[in-house]
Amino acid sequence: MAAPIPDHLDDLTTDWLTTALRAGERIDTATRVVSMSVEPLGDGAGFAGSLGRLTISYEGGGGPTSIVAKFPTSVRENRASSELLGLYEREIMVYRELLGDLPVPTAGLAYAHIEADPKAERQIANLAKVEHLPLWLLRILGRIMLHSPAAKPKPSVLLVDDLAPATVGNQVEGCHRQDAEAVVEVAAALHAATRGPLAPPTTHWLLPGDIAPKLFQAAFLDTRKALLKRGGAILGPHTLELIEMMRRDGQAVNQRIHRNSPLCLCHGDLRLDNIFFDPNGGIAALIDWQLAYLGPGVIDLAYFITGSLPADTAERDIDELIAFYHEKLVAHGIADYPLDRLRTDYDDALLIVLQRMAGIDNIDFGEGRGVDLVDIWLERVDARLRRVEV
Repeated sequence: MAAPIPDHLDDLTTDWLTTALRAGERIDTATRVVSMSVEPLGDGAGFAGSLGRLTISYEGGGGPTSIVAKFPTSVRENRASSELLGLYEREIMVYRELLGDLPVPTAGLAYAHIEADPKAERQIANLAKVEHLPLWLLRILGRIMLHSPAAKPKPSVLLVDDLAPATVGNQVEGCHRQDAEAVVEVAAALHAATRGPLAPPTTHWLLPGDIAPKLFQAAFLDTRKALLKRGGAILGPHTLELIEMMRRDGQAVNQRIHRNSPLCLCHGDLRLDNIFFDPNGGIAALIDWQLAYLGPGVIDLAYFITGSLPADTAERDIDELIAFYHEKLVAHGIADYPLDRLRTDYDDALLIVLQRMAGIDNIDFGEGRGVDLVDIWLERVDARLRRVEV
């Protein structure tokens, strides 16, 4: 587009929106936006993006009366780390290149644009190089990257269909068994459709989860103490032992789970705040694909379970949900993944979730709901880890 990309909801204009909706073929050239109102969405639910519902009026023709706009977060630290990790480009490319051909409900794409980064394609080669460096040096480099002055932010915007009357889940509240099964069924369909030879190709914006296990371990070692401090009153002795075990063996666990299970497209942030539920039952859409990657689907499963089910959920019920996921994989034609192996991989996936939870130190969760969410999440992770042997 010739017009500059707005950097925030407050920067939107009717002229820019007219041009965007024409480019996305949601309105014709005779139609233009004459008015719009903006309703901010998702307070305390997302940490890398800023969302708003646009209610729109036209002249000269018709168009969508309501769409949702997503911009990079205005929280400086979160935006810098999100751009460093390529989150904004990844989500836009997943919407553009992948979701239209996959059996997963999601919001329809109305328009998306991001300023190109000519250095982005070097990412794969750079990751391969850093894996040869010692852990101590990787930890230093990681600190430098996270705390270096941010480059000029790259504008990006995503416009998607409004999913109302569907309602978004609430991770703080958690969900009951019926909703959990609906999510797991959708996840199994996504994983089966993109598994093994059906997986999308690796690109600079879609990487395999095991491309840099030493780098991930270095990040864990660098944030482990912050996790211990943040979760000191929440995490039990068994989880603390597992954190110490991951300090020694985290890289090996990451490599093992990726070796044991074929890669597929993982959502990467499969939690209730990113899931819309149809008022008539079932899942209306999975949203927020910023953390999508190629990896074992069981990590998505463990991530969802640890983030969404109450801490007092019986392990018997967890085992039944794992078996339900396996049943749906089999129904989609996956015949080479026995249930016993899935259960073993699930325990490793819980350790990967624990490793990733250490990264909360690098995110500004704000106040109120964001803080509550982290505390409840840690409590649920702690409960689920009790099944894992040290």
